[in-house]
Amino acid sequence: MVAIQFRVPPSVFAEFSEAAGREFGFTKGAKSNLFLKMWAEYRKTR
Repeated sequence: MVAIQFRVPPSVFAEFSEAAGREFGFTKGAKSNLFLKMWAEYRKTR
């Protein structure tokens, strides 16, 4: 795995973190898992 880093407003980070926690549990790796899920859905449409 490699790290990816970009900047978003604090409100977006908080919303994304909350969504990741609800989807994957409030554990280490939840945001990464949500990103990977979103990426897989995006790839299906391309």
